[in-house]
Amino acid sequence: MAKIFAPEDLPHLSSTRDKRKRIDLINEDLQGTQAILGDMIVYPAENVGSAHYHRGAVEITYILRGSGTYNIE
Repeated sequence: MAKIFAPEDLPHLSSTRDKRKRIDLINEDLQGTQAILGDMIVYPAENVGSAHYHRGAVEITYILRGSGTYNIE
């Protein structure tokens, strides 16, 4: 069964490589499962995320506000 958390009780992480902020929404510690991970990442204007991949995973991106360029290979 899913657990509900107040936003201030979720893990907030700051990147050491750029200015993005990450809030974990679903992970093993929060929901007790390794089957799915979910987080919210906030990129400030003019910020660039690093290229990366997750072996054996599907990545879904949903943009709430703003615009940008997303490269898929």
